[in-house]
Amino acid sequence: MFQTRQSGAALVVVMVIMLIITIMGVSGMKMGLFQQQASTNQQLAYTAFNAAESALDSLINEYTAGDVIFPNITNDKHAYCATATGDVAQDAACSGASLDGASKVTGEATVEYFSCGECANFTRNIGSTRGAKCHIYKLEGEGQVTDQANTTLEQWTYAEGPCL
Repeated sequence: MFQTRQSGAALVVVMVIMLIITIMGVSGMKMGLFQQQASTNQQLAYTAFNAAESALDSLINEYTAGDVIFPNITNDKHAYCATATGDVAQDAACSGASLDGASKVTGEATVEYFSCGECANFTRNIGSTRGAKCHIYKLEGEGQVTDQANTTLEQWTYAEGPCL
């Protein structure tokens, strides 16, 4: 009989291949976790943006319906918040108000009065604004998702009316 001497080369090759496969698996898991975190952050940012936009839209709708009165003193600021029912609450009533009913998503809007002057300075001076007076307002909407995402939107608008 012939005696063969085994040197264990197959064992070393298999161990190296297993090490490479393990490293690839761990890298794949880390990439997957990173992508999940990135998509979660993006979703939170979209939710915060939508909350801010909802607060602004609710405020404008309430103003259009005559339920909210904008300030008319320079640098006067009023705070509002949107609720889960789509209503607008003001100042102290905003405490604990949320868009999702669980205090995780909040939307707040502020309106600040800046000035009153000729509409031609603020509009294209066409149609009903020709020669009229306009009040200028800065609207800000802020959306927040439980201290994880925050978005602020800014919008300028005017309303026709006599200067006081």
